[in-house]
Amino acid sequence: MQFIVKPTSTSPSVVCKKFFRFHSTVVLITIGGLALFSTGFMFGLLWNMDGLCSSRLKSPTVDDEANQEINNQEAGLLRNDESEGFGGGDNMGKELTDVGLANGLIHLSSHLTTSQKQEIDLVILIMSAPGYKDRRDAIRESWINLIGSNRSIKYYFVMGTQSGGNLVLEHLKKEQEKFNDIIIFPHILDSYSTLSLKLLESLRWTYSRFNYKFILKVDDDSFVRIDKLYDELKSKKADSRTLYWGYFNGDANIKRQGKWTEDNWFLCDKYLPYALGGGYVISHSLVKYIVTNSHLLSLYHNEDVTLGVWLAPLNITRQHDPRFDTEYKSRGCSNNFLITHKQDTKEMRQKYDNIKQLGLLCKSQLMIRKAYFYNWKVAPSSCCFQNISLL
Repeated sequence: MQFIVKPTSTSPSVVCKKFFRFHSTVVLITIGGLALFSTGFMFGLLWNMDGLCSSRLKSPTVDDEANQEINNQEAGLLRNDESEGFGGGDNMGKELTDVGLANGLIHLSSHLTTSQKQEIDLVILIMSAPGYKDRRDAIRESWINLIGSNRSIKYYFVMGTQSGGNLVLEHLKKEQEKFNDIIIFPHILDSYSTLSLKLLESLRWTYSRFNYKFILKVDDDSFVRIDKLYDELKSKKADSRTLYWGYFNGDANIKRQGKWTEDNWFLCDKYLPYALGGGYVISHSLVKYIVTNSHLLSLYHNEDVTLGVWLAPLNITRQHDPRFDTEYKSRGCSNNFLITHKQDTKEMRQKYDNIKQLGLLCKSQLMIRKAYFYNWKVAPSSCCFQNISLL
């Protein structure tokens, strides 16, 4: 069976007219399509050329790359915080953000350009926790007052508040409004296991806000002769750009139980040499290195051990100083000490009163344990023999 389609008209003239009308329409559609395609192609080409030229006009510097990395990471943290409600629901998240954003102290704020950063000599990071206001007040009423008006120093108490309840957040908000000296990280649960993360975030935050020469990290139970320490830093010329200054240990055993347990440690049979966490100083260039490479760095429970690992392969100036009494318990009281760890609030106020009344840290000096000079020419297992007194 055949299917035959008959024309509606058998007139040759009608057929010709329809033929030419059909082909004219096809030609016009084809020409129009080519014109639109060409216009779109040229527009896209010019757009890409503009972006290419702009990128060639400004080559990224190391600082630009570090800043971009910081911004990318902060954007990710912001998305996580928004999706998780800072661990406490929408109301808590807003309340916590208000606490942190007061005076721009929360790390999620936008990154400043180099020219916008404040010039400062020294930034002090004091690791604290929401429930330790008594320690913060003792520091505010004691050694912070030794800074004076002629020293270029900023100090901040650092804490995480992911698990903070509404009452805790309200107290922090009032404390911040009064003192304006707190950095809050709402995505961090404040515990021993997150100290390294607090340190890393603190370094990233200070790097994004200030042009400084040095960072001093201390705990909130450390008393600092900040007047003497600052004046000594100002006098340091050689190797000040790569300074890692503190009381070093190279013979520390790896913690396998308790709150400091290191489950992921595999680097060595001992911890790598590190400055003890009661207090240490690092220069701005080392902070820049850490911030720039933060996405590659491992975090361990011990924040001071972690810093030692980060800086271990670098050709830097490690200055061991027995005047940093920064071990797990104090070696006593010496007028030569620059930092004294494991001080309660009463001892802090007493030391400050001694300085104001006597010009000395101690009414009577006392050495409970001897210190040591670090021997950098031997293996770490032989580095540290306690054989000196600072009296």
